[in-house]
Amino acid sequence: MHFLALAVLVYCGVAVAQVTDPTQRYNITSPIPNQSYVAGQGLPLIFDVFSTANAPSLTLSVTLTSSTNASFPQTVIASQLDASQSSQFARTVNNVTVYEHQQTWPIPTSVAPGSYNVIVTSDDTKTNTTIPISINAVAVTTSASASGAQASGTGAIPGASAGGILGSSGERLHAVRWLLGMAVATALFVTILM
Repeated sequence: MHFLALAVLVYCGVAVAQVTDPTQRYNITSPIPNQSYVAGQGLPLIFDVFSTANAPSLTLSVTLTSSTNASFPQTVIASQLDASQSSQFARTVNNVTVYEHQQTWPIPTSVAPGSYNVIVTSDDTKTNTTIPISINAVAVTTSASASGAQASGTGAIPGASAGGILGSSGERLHAVRWLLGMAVATALFVTILM
């Protein structure tokens, strides 16, 4: 039983991993290192700026590079991302105020499956933080029609709204974090009782 609790803890720790930039001014909570994403769908970019960061000088740029295909061009995902410390972005994490910023980059369907690096650059210090990810092929859904079966490369569920039941990707990520936190708490509780 202890092994099961440990396995849940290890799994949960990997799933909610965050990366702190070398200048200690922000955490990158998404994309998650070594996670798989799908071409044709969104790549969430979520970062928390620390209240101690010098926000007026902090701007971030994000690029995508292939770690296996040298001919893949470096692709700009976002430039000069908002890193402001406005109250509309404030939230509390472990009794510390951080400023959470979110953006979703639609991964082009033309991106080949493979290993990639998301590189977040602090524009003022030129400091890079590299997050390895993998991108899978476009999700294919099939639907029957009067003329026979058809396939589409959208990866979307027909008739579903873009936001789905939980709305934005940020809301879904927070729901996943909450569920994983509950799993960790349950595993710890079970371990203590054993």
